[in-house]
Amino acid sequence: MKAVIFDKKQEHKLGFADVDIPTPKDNEVLVKTSTTSVNAADYRSVKLGIKPKSNIYGGAIAGTIESI
Repeated sequence: MKAVIFDKKQEHKLGFADVDIPTPKDNEVLVKTSTTSVNAADYRSVKLGIKPKSNIYGGAIAGTIESI
């Protein structure tokens, strides 16, 4: 799947990459995303050097549940 990731090697630090589709754990769902955004909170996180555990930005999504 395509994802926006934080990459220290790139000049702009945010970039697209192909990543493996995650497997949901207990009490999680896998959502097939139709729309997402990288917003001001993501931008501020990059500026402060904070990155998500998954290394993927864009938490505001719309889509359908694929698996539970």
